Amino acid sequence: MKKRRTQAGETLVETLVAVLVVSTASMILAGAVVASAQVNSRVRNADVAFSVSEGAGAAFKVRIQSGGDAADEDVLLYETNGYYYYDVPTGP
Repeated sequence: MKKRRTQAGETLVETLVAVLVVSTASMILAGAVVASAQVNSRVRNADVAFSVSEGAGAAFKVRIQSGGDAADEDVLLYETNGYYYYDVPTGP
């Protein structure tokens, strides 16, 4: 009688497909990490400075500087549950 050999194991095609799936997932993950690093860099490099002028209540004037541009805006500041929020009042 002939002895049967089992042919179990991975084929070359299965191995190549697994390598392709892992490399594709790695490229997508690397792209996401690079994109988030770029967003963090842009936020960190944004020169946002504000100054509070003397006013009644919670009305403030905010100066936003980004690069060479600057803008002044009147805002209302309020606090809820330990967080500060602002609202831009609308004109008549």
